[in-house]
Amino acid sequence: MRSLKIFLFILATIALLALICLFFPKEGVRVGGITLRFPSFEQIMTREEKFDIDAFLSDEQRRQDSIARVMSDSTNYYMAMLTDSSTRFYLPNDDSAFFDSMFATMETAQGQGRTVRVLHYGDSQIEMDHMTGRLRAVLQNQFGGGGPGLLPLTSFTPVTAAQIWAQGSYEKLSSFGDSTVSRSSGNYGPMMQCCRIVGGVSAGVKPAAHRDSNDRILLIDHVRVLFNNRGASFEASLAVPSAGFSNSQSTSAEGVQHFDWKLDTCADRLKLSYNGNADFYGLMADYGHGVAVDNIPMRGCSGHQFKGIKAELLTSAYEQMDVVLIILQFGGNSVPYIRGEKALERYCKELGEQIDYLHDCCPEATILFIGPSDMTSTGEGTWQTYSFLPNIVEELRQMANQHGAAYWSIYDAMGGWNSMKTWVENGYAGKDYMHFTQKGADIMGDRLAEAFMKQYSYYRFRRK
Repeated sequence: MRSLKIFLFILATIALLALICLFFPKEGVRVGGITLRFPSFEQIMTREEKFDIDAFLSDEQRRQDSIARVMSDSTNYYMAMLTDSSTRFYLPNDDSAFFDSMFATMETAQGQGRTVRVLHYGDSQIEMDHMTGRLRAVLQNQFGGGGPGLLPLTSFTPVTAAQIWAQGSYEKLSSFGDSTVSRSSGNYGPMMQCCRIVGGVSAGVKPAAHRDSNDRILLIDHVRVLFNNRGASFEASLAVPSAGFSNSQSTSAEGVQHFDWKLDTCADRLKLSYNGNADFYGLMADYGHGVAVDNIPMRGCSGHQFKGIKAELLTSAYEQMDVVLIILQFGGNSVPYIRGEKALERYCKELGEQIDYLHDCCPEATILFIGPSDMTSTGEGTWQTYSFLPNIVEELRQMANQHGAAYWSIYDAMGGWNSMKTWVENGYAGKDYMHFTQKGADIMGDRLAEAFMKQYSYYRFRRK
């Protein structure tokens, strides 16, 4: 009799829960400042299919291999390779020649004694050389070049490509960051920040290899200091103790300009001193000729800062840097706050204006927009992709193409809906279900570089 009562109690409890599942409002019930939710009957009865990242990556490789076996080295072969992939580029007007001028410039840079630059802007997802480092290694192995690239005098976020230090009379100014950061009314450089030198400053740079970085990052034989002279005279001195090198340069001319030093041997450490009144925009530490790839993280940003820089300053800086490609990797910071079409439309409109502004300031550069990764939250009672994220990804793609930029989707390249949970479980992303770990960033950086190399292979095929 007792067993029957227990059985009936359990049965009644299950029935009660089933009724709650059926009739509990999908939008939840507000109690005070809290929304109470209850899983639906479908959610309880449906077993969630777990995303397998290893199978996803290997299946895609098998599909690409199958295309290679079936088709010969032809236009159809390349078009299939470039479109039947989660790492494909979405190009304006489906123009397969979109990257041609960029590749042509990269190919000839080394022979012409040029160092052309790739500027990789992004939010905190690219901090510590994430993704940038892997792309840099591949491009420099193909087109030449080396060194850690563009470096600030002192950084708001950790720099892994080199150890940097500075002391003396300067003020850090930035177009982004919280209210405690000093602003400068549009007087910034290509790093969206600057250090205003108002006297004497001593600084140092030491190239540093991080895990899985290319050995080329340790090589420096070409140093340039980019600045905006604001006073009567500005002087910079460079010393390389191991090579017995020391040289000073100065100018009384105002405006954006740079000092240039070419070394006979690679430097293991740079010592610099500055004196005067100038906005320091960055130090370019490069090797040989070819391609330099610069990591420019902007923590907390959504990509709206570019128009806040005076056009004449940005145009002059980009021209002197010889920029060939600008990568904009944004969107992740806005995903939690975009919940409807109106907000998404406003965000895309603002980003489109930023791309147009960069086109005006750097007309020779190709622009690539990289959209956000999969991101999950517990807003619906369980970890799942933000419900509006697929709409954001699609609208960003259309926005980029409409404004003359290519689009690359991290969301698709990592597996799409609810893939982030598996990336976290495999140690490829952090417990915030938003940022990649070093391992995950390496995978995504390799996938981006692979997409570029496929596009470059097609460019070379068409040239033949």
